[in-house]
Amino acid sequence: MAGEIEAAAAAATAQLAQMKTDYEASPQRQLERDREQLARLESDPFHQNKQLSSEAARQDVAAIKSRIAVAEAGAEAAVAAQVLTDAQRTALVIEGKIDPHGPSSTISGQIPLGDLGAAVEDFRVAGLNDIQINQAINGAKYHRGTVDAGRQLFEQRMSDPAWVAKLAAGDRATKKEKLLIDIVLNATIVADDAQADT
Repeated sequence: MAGEIEAAAAAATAQLAQMKTDYEASPQRQLERDREQLARLESDPFHQNKQLSSEAARQDVAAIKSRIAVAEAGAEAAVAAQVLTDAQRTALVIEGKIDPHGPSSTISGQIPLGDLGAAVEDFRVAGLNDIQINQAINGAKYHRGTVDAGRQLFEQRMSDPAWVAKLAAGDRATKKEKLLIDIVLNATIVADDAQADT
């Protein structure tokens, strides 16, 4: 029993030592060391005076600043590579692969995940299918003729008092038709020879 405990303790100690070695060799730790070294050099009056007369001292500081800039750019690129686009987030919510009510974060004006989940649910209740929900949230691409036909249909429906009354009363089929018209009217118009949504 004592031998097993000693072996487990030795294995844990070795694992901890390896974790420390890995951490010290990590890009994150190197960035921390560079920032610490730059702060020391910039606050050291002797080194500041040395930079006035020594090209080597100036180059040392420039090299450290360059390493920091490269490391920070790499870190930002790594984060950006892990950040999901609105289209990806929408697809995951629609497919039920992400909990819209769980913890989340957003960048650059993204729709908060809870609001995205609520919108998906609202569109489902209104009768839209997954493709239509995705288009409603992330936009659709249609040719000009399709958008023009959608505009004509919208004007026709809005001039029909019976249709407007059904819409105001919350008629499900009328609401769905209005949502589908909105998707077309808000679509990005693409060239006739470009791929459009169907």
